[in-house]
Amino acid sequence: MNTRGKEAAALALHRFGFGASRDSITAIAADPRGALLSDLDRPGAGFLAVKLPSSAAAARAVSDFRAEEQAKSKLAQRAKKEAEAMGMASASDAAASTPPLSTLMSMPKPSEPPLPQRKRGPANRHDWHTIDGMIMRCCFDAHGRLAIPEKESRIVETVLDEYAARDAPVHISESELREAVRRVCAELRKAPIPLKKKRSR
Repeated sequence: MNTRGKEAAALALHRFGFGASRDSITAIAADPRGALLSDLDRPGAGFLAVKLPSSAAAARAVSDFRAEEQAKSKLAQRAKKEAEAMGMASASDAAASTPPLSTLMSMPKPSEPPLPQRKRGPANRHDWHTIDGMIMRCCFDAHGRLAIPEKESRIVETVLDEYAARDAPVHISESELREAVRRVCAELRKAPIPLKKKRSR
C-alpha cells in the first residue's frame, strides 16, 4: 500500500462519507474510486431513516410553544408592573407618614430605624397557559387540521363551560376570555399551514 492510495482513501471517506473509522482507510486504499462507486450503487444508499412529524403536528407544536412563551412573557410583565406598583405605594405611604423636619429634629434618634412594610400584591388570577390550550383545541378538527370557527363567540362559550367545570378558584370573565380567544386565533392564523374555516352552527 502506497501513501497516495491512503490519501485517496481518506479523501473519499471524508468528502463522500462520514470520515474514516478504524481500518476503513486500509480496506479501500487499493481501489478508493471503486469502493466509492460500489457504495453509491448500494440500494437505499441515500435514504435516511428519520421519522419526521406531520405538518399538523409540527404546527401544533409551534403554536403550543408560541402560546407558552407569550403566556410566560405576559406573566413576567404583569409581575413587574405589580412590583413597581407596590414599590410606588410603599414610597407614597412612607412620604405621607413622615412628620415635618422640626418634629424629626426634636425626636430622639432611634437605635435602629424601622423597616418600611411592603404590601403584597395580588396573585395571578387565572392559569392562562391552560386556557390557551383549551382555545387551541377548539381550532383544530378531528383530523388534526387547523379549522378556526368563523364566529369566535363559539370558542368563548365552549371554553367558559369547560373552565367552569374544572372548579377553578376564580371565575374568568367573558371579556377576558374574548381577548384571549382573539389573541390565540390571531397567532394560529399566522401559522404556515393550510387554514380550513369551520362553519359555525
